[in-house]
Amino acid sequence: MARLMLAWAKRHIPEALLIPAGLGALTVTTLSDIDEVVPWGQELGIGVSELAFAYVGAYIFNWLIVERPRAKALQGYYVAAGTELEELVYSPVQIVQHLFLICNPAIDAPTSTSADNLERLLSSVNWAEMDKQGMHPEKFLGYIVESYKSAYQSLAPILNNFEPPVSVAIAQLNAQEIHRILKYLFDHPSAASMGNMQDIFVDALVRYQRAGLRLAQALEESRYTGRLKRRGSNGAPTTSLYSAVQAS
Repeated sequence: MARLMLAWAKRHIPEALLIPAGLGALTVTTLSDIDEVVPWGQELGIGVSELAFAYVGAYIFNWLIVERPRAKALQGYYVAAGTELEELVYSPVQIVQHLFLICNPAIDAPTSTSADNLERLLSSVNWAEMDKQGMHPEKFLGYIVESYKSAYQSLAPILNNFEPPVSVAIAQLNAQEIHRILKYLFDHPSAASMGNMQDIFVDALVRYQRAGLRLAQALEESRYTGRLKRRGSNGAPTTSLYSAVQAS
């Protein structure tokens, strides 16, 4: 219980400080008619009371003038950008699932996987045969990359309007090496390209998955992303966006 309260206080510092400020103001007001125990008791009481009332007043003013309009604006941004944000979060998931679907259809495609599993999966593929069949990476991953690019370009003009953790997570996701690797593979569609870059590709994809999870977690921890937290289509139980991405 104490740990939960401490975690709440860390996330809501102004509200946490409001509690002792309110109690301090109430206590001083209640004890104002009682004779002072020490000579400087009245001065101390006045100082504490003025400080407490000033904080309570500042909190109310800030909530009315700053926080309330900001909360409405953030909720509006997240609602307007909901589809694009989900596109970014699920981009690593879609790449992993399509790799499993193309390389080994007999295996149920997970939403995330480890480097070892990816190494085994890609090592089992006859890339020369895939090349003969015209199954180049761009053919089965190209539309995922294009969807990601379109979503990011739509968000770029309003990126600074999101909360800092969300904006940072989006920037980190977009800076992942996997984007450059996929561009190279698309520009050099041959079995040799995928075979030669397998280790680099696997490492980059694992880091891309982690970046996607960080964005999902940042959205989950926000107080203004209610719609994005409600998952569970096709009769599945409602869960969080982070849990939906993390599930394997």
